[in-house]
Amino acid sequence: MNAEHSFEIRSAHGFFDKLKEEYKDLRDDLTSSRHAINCAMTAWHLTEWVWAEHLAGDPPAQQRIDGSIRKFYQFRNWAVVECPELEIMECITNGSKHFTFDKEKVQSTKKHGGGFGPGFARDFDIGRLEVELDDGTRRWFDNVVEAVIEFWDKFFVKYLTY
Repeated sequence: MNAEHSFEIRSAHGFFDKLKEEYKDLRDDLTSSRHAINCAMTAWHLTEWVWAEHLAGDPPAQQRIDGSIRKFYQFRNWAVVECPELEIMECITNGSKHFTFDKEKVQSTKKHGGGFGPGFARDFDIGRLEVELDDGTRRWFDNVVEAVIEFWDKFFVKYLTY
């Protein structure tokens, strides 16, 4: 793996730690678009780091995940099926990076002002970032990030501990 352009982050585990640190920053300010976009970009690009470091050129490792995985796009597609929230991360990542993005999963994102400040429990109507999906459902962005972190936690334990 060649991670010569990422300062001290040199591994998929290190990149995953970066995601968890960015999520902590988001939890400190649930209305920060900057933290949200950083979370989305890191979560989505972690698929590339995992592929490059652990799966590319290692058919037995690919086989442990799914017998049909041979290419990066197949791994990425498998990951999105296993963790649909990754597709939300893809939409936010590419929509932010390219200004527009034609994938329809995410219809919009917005800041929800809430009636209560960040010191209140999450059960209250606190300010947060919201994602509207193509089926009309709305998700709190921090909950989406939590699901992705849970997926990667389980993935590292199940598939990369050998």
